[in-house]
This record gives sequence, C-alpha cells and structure tokens, in this order.
Amino acid sequence: MVGRGAMVISLDTELKWGYHGFPTRKTWESSGEEIRRKVSRLLDMFSELDVPATWAIVGHLFLDSCNGEHENMPKPEYKNRSGDWYDEDPGGDFDESSCYFAPDIVDRIHSSNQSHEIGSHTFSHILCQEDGISAGVVKEEIQACIEIARRKGIEISSLVFPRNQVNFIDEVGETGIVAYRGVSPEESLRDKRFGRYRSFLRYIRRKSAPVVKPVKRGQGIWEIPASQYLQEDPGPKVANWGRRRHPRVTRAMKSIRKAKQAGGVYHVWSHPQDFTEESFQDLNNIIEYANNISLPVITMREVINQYR
Repeated sequence: MVGRGAMVISLDTELKWGYHGFPTRKTWESSGEEIRRKVSRLLDMFSELDVPATWAIVGHLFLDSCNGEHENMPKPEYKNRSGDWYDEDPGGDFDESSCYFAPDIVDRIHSSNQSHEIGSHTFSHILCQEDGISAGVVKEEIQACIEIARRKGIEISSLVFPRNQVNFIDEVGETGIVAYRGVSPEESLRDKRFGRYRSFLRYIRRKSAPVVKPVKRGQGIWEIPASQYLQEDPGPKVANWGRRRHPRVTRAMKSIRKAKQAGGVYHVWSHPQDFTEESFQDLNNIIEYANNISLPVITMREVINQYR
C-alpha cells in the first residue's frame, strides 16, 4: 500500500508535560477541559472521515495518580537546568491535576471505533539532544511507557521524540520500538544560507510538502520523516490574503497527489492543543481530499508493517 502512496497523521499528545523542564516559545494556556474537547473533536472527525491516526502520548498521562517524585525512574541531569527533573510534577491524582494525568484521554482513543495507534512520546517528555541526557535514561523512559500501556492492553511500537530531538536510535530499537518520526527534509533548508528565506519562498509559492519514504536506521527500527507541521505559517499574514485556501492546505493537497501518483508517504503532524477553528477545518479538508482520490490514511505502525 505504501508503494502506491499513503497519508499518516501523528499527534503529539502531552498536555502540560510539553512545557515541563525547559522554557518554550509558547505558554500553556489550555485548561484540562479545553484540551479534552479538542481531543474529542479530533476523534469525532476521524470517525466521520473513517481514518486512523498515531497518537504519541506522554507515558505519565496514562497514570491515575503519583507522588510526584518517581523514585524508581532514572532522571536526566541536564547541564542547563537545576533541581530535580520532577520538581514541577505536582503529584496527586487526576481530579487535582488533570493536565498531568489523562487516563481518560488514553481510554477514549483506545476505545474509538477507528484503529488508532497509540505510540510513545517518552514517559516525561525528556529532551533527547540536550547536554546531560543519556541513552540509559531514554531507554528506561520508553520501557516505562511500554509497560504502563500493556496494563491497558495497548502495545506501543512507535515513538515521537519530544520537540523532534531525535537521538539514541540503537538504544530505542532495543526497546522494541520499530518506528519513529524523523524531522522533515525541509528542515535542512533552514540550516543553509538564506534558509529561512528559501523556506518562506516554498511556502508562498505553494510548493508541495515533502513526500517521504521510511528509512531503516538500525536493527529493526525505521524512520518515517515528517512532511509538514499542520499549523505551519511562516508569515507574514499578507501572504495569505485573497487566497481561497490557506497555503499550507494547498501544499498538503499537492503532496497527497504526488504520494498517490508516485508512492511514498505524506506525513502531517501537530499537537491537539495547537488546534484552532481554522486548523480543524484545514485538517478536515486535507483528509477529505485524500479520501476523494483514494489515498489511504494509515498509522506509523502500518507503514512499517507494509515495508518490512
């Protein structure tokens, strides 16, 4: 099926863990209720359009409660932050801290009428390229996710690295993970001279997002690069004026046509908390287009099952 083309949707599901430990360019502005409404809306959309997604979930969200200390978990010793890694974990339970615990979200995804995949986003959203992280900590974090998920009858076989900081691939493969999301090939443009300018030109010219293919990176583990972050908008806003559809949607549709015609994968990703009315509609339109031209929408696990 992948040889004839496919679309993959991966969603980094982290709630407040996505803001844990290190500063971000964004601030947490969602309530526990708001993020749950967005997850429910995504699940309803996927059911209506009859497509699955890969939900990369922070392992701590599987828990009903904890003491906030996690004595049995190895902890990263980052050079550019002080204190214990779990200092910001409030502990308690779901009723007290619904942005740190989300077994209800896990259960809702797992019990959906679609065959969604639940993958790992590490146990505590560790950053895997920062100074002070170790392969041992990464491996233990993923193993903890796998064990917690199995208690719910969920088998984890894919990984999304927090903030797309890919590292320690061999050790990750030793845990049984068979697929991880890699960075988009377009990222390499940003590292070159005038890279941001080149990226912006591709955007305003509505060049297709990259159509990718899985790449075997180690013993039994495959990289599925990203094609496009759904909410990409390198601005300025004037670039979107007078357009019938947002440039990112046009880029996605061109990629979907390429995947259908020549094979490969169009891999779009986002975070549930990033969705707005506009991006809900954008994703709906993108999926509808894939359905209309009969491009299968499958999970990361299914991509690798078909490649191996």
